[in-house]
Parts: sequence; structure tokens; C-alpha cells
Amino acid sequence: MTVSNAAGSNTATQTNYVTVNPAPTAGFSSNVNGAVATFTNNSANATGYVWDFGDNSNSNLANPTHTYANDGTYTVTLTATGPCGTATFTQNVVIITEPTAGFTANTTTGCATLSV
Repeated sequence: MTVSNAAGSNTATQTNYVTVNPAPTAGFSSNVNGAVATFTNNSANATGYVWDFGDNSNSNLANPTHTYANDGTYTVTLTATGPCGTATFTQNVVIITEPTAGFTANTTTGCATLSV
């Protein structure tokens, strides 16, 4: 800023700097193993996180792991907050667990030609 007197003959200049902090960005990747999803937070300029896992459960951890009760496609939302705002990122996670085979037999021992 430069100021001068009424006659315009004397001037004074002062310089100050303004810092503009960036707004947060939200992002994540996921790794699914069976019913367990591990989330890696890729957000920037954020100080707080709210995860919505799409199955009525949530977390405030930066990099959470979540176990789903059922197979399906879930919409996961990360909301990242910081001093300069809020950002949201949404991605689908597909949970497919492998079936477990099981059986029982009434007879488990006997001679050849045993029927079970």
C-alpha cells in the first residue's frame, strides 16, 4: 500500500503478505478381501474425516477397516473437513464372499458298498 500527503509530495509504502490456505480435497482407494474392506485416505488439507460405509455404520478414523455383514454393492462416502471447508468423495465397494461348503453324514464307517 502506498499513501501520500495532500500535496502528493511525500509518500510512504508498506508491504504485507496475505496467505490463502487451500480448501480440503477428499479421495480414497479401497482393497476388499472377502467381507473386509480396507480404506486408504488420499485426502489433502483436511484435519477431520467422516466415513459412511453405506450399511448404516461410520468411522472418524483417517484410514479405517470395515467388515460388512452381507454381500452387495455399498456406496461409501468420505467427508473431509479442514479450516477452509469441506469436501466429499463417493465410491462403490462390492462385497462378494466365497461360499462355505458343509455336510454331515449319519453313517461314517462301514464295510465296502457302504451307503451314506
